[in-house]
Amino acid sequence: MIKEKNIAVCVILSIVTFGIYYIYWNYKIGKVMYEAKLKSGIQSNNYSVIYLILTITGLGIVNYCLIQNELNKIATI
Repeated sequence: MIKEKNIAVCVILSIVTFGIYYIYWNYKIGKVMYEAKLKSGIQSNNYSVIYLILTITGLGIVNYCLIQNELNKIATI
């Protein structure tokens, strides 16, 4: 199961660490998505590094689009 994350804690940690936690969170969500897809029986690649690179380059919104797309794939099964 995916553990529920407290958004307020994520935002506060991102502010306190000057965005470093936000970068870490995007990397970890890639791993969580990969594990969820494997548990659902979907073969996939681990996109954690791609999420990390997109976040560092300022394209974090693209991560959210990719994550939503992956969630939609899991939900349709």
